[in-house]
Amino acid sequence: MFRPKIKEEKTSQRLVPILTAETAETRTALSGQEILLPVLPFRVGREDRHLSAIAATYLDPKDRRNPDRQANNDLYLPEAGGQKYISRQHFLIQRDSKGRYYVLDRGSTLGTLVGGKRIGGGKKWGKIDLNSGDLIIPGGRKSPFQFRFQLRPAQSMPFPDPATLEETAPD
Repeated sequence: MFRPKIKEEKTSQRLVPILTAETAETRTALSGQEILLPVLPFRVGREDRHLSAIAATYLDPKDRRNPDRQANNDLYLPEAGGQKYISRQHFLIQRDSKGRYYVLDRGSTLGTLVGGKRIGGGKKWGKIDLNSGDLIIPGGRKSPFQFRFQLRPAQSMPFPDPATLEETAPD
């Protein structure tokens, strides 16, 4: 019996990058459980300057891109006295020309763990591919900040249309 082949159409779903908090300290820094990465590269670090309005919070992309403001990060992680795990310019998340995501340690002192692998540290830069579900721990295993990187279908997100997300080249 002859059976015609049915051509299957592949539907490509647009995926949006999300950081999810894995600890209470991370939830405080994100001002909630998770955040859509609205700009790439998305920079994370500790800020020494007194920035009461944005300390320990996400920085709106229009503020970050304002030439009058010299922000180093999109997300500031608060660290009061004692052991410092986070460098002022710790890591960033970026997407390459083929659509793959990666973490770049920005020459931090203690490095960054991504999916259990250490990159950077000792003020050396490091880069590693980033997969959905990977755990990102800036500053090593004892750091109070832990993020889960996820890619989710755009239509399942209660956020702005990802087509409007801004992408810039890393510095």
